[in-house]
Order: sequence, then structure tokens, then C-alpha cells
Amino acid sequence: RDGFIELHEDPYKFQKFIICGYMSKKGKDYNDGGVYFIDQKGSEINAEDSIDVGDGGIGFATVQHGVAPVNKNKELNWNDINDGRWFLGLYSIHSDEVKDRHTLTPVKKN
Repeated sequence: RDGFIELHEDPYKFQKFIICGYMSKKGKDYNDGGVYFIDQKGSEINAEDSIDVGDGGIGFATVQHGVAPVNKNKELNWNDINDGRWFLGLYSIHSDEVKDRHTLTPVKKN
């Protein structure tokens, strides 16, 4: 429920694409938040409104994106496996143990 990722770009050196699978549906499993992208005008585009269970996604990792927390004002029900947002992300990044590793680049919103 509290999972989020700040607005960022992924490092092109090791991650050319965002590849993911969606296992939950906005409006059914959670009510707000989720993945968003920033368009060329700087506007936030919420992708979750167009995603259904079983959909896959692929895009350039250098596109500015983030994940807003879902169900911020709802008490989490740990006994309900369908409560919340389920997401599968396939990534190739450097370990925290690598000195001067390549990692995401936070982006300031205008």
C-alpha cells in the first residue's frame, strides 16, 4: 500500500526498456495512485486508468515516470490477497555493492 517510486528516469547504460506485467485493476483492487508518465508538456499521465489485469507494458526507461502510492487513506487488509496493487517488474540494475553504480536519476517536477 505504501509502495511508491519518485519521479525518475532509469539509467540507459543497463536498462534500455521498462518491461512489466499488471496483476490488478484500478477501481477494483485499489482506488488511486499507480504508475504515471510525464508527457512532452510536463503533464502527468496516469497509465493505470488504461490498464487491465493481465496487460503487459514496455517502454523506454529514459521516459520520466514514477509510481504514486495507492489507497493512501484505506486501512490495508493483510488477509485479502487481492487488496492493493500487484505489479511484476523486470529490471537489470547494478547491485548496491558496486562502487559508483548506475541508478535512477530523480527528476524535479516543474
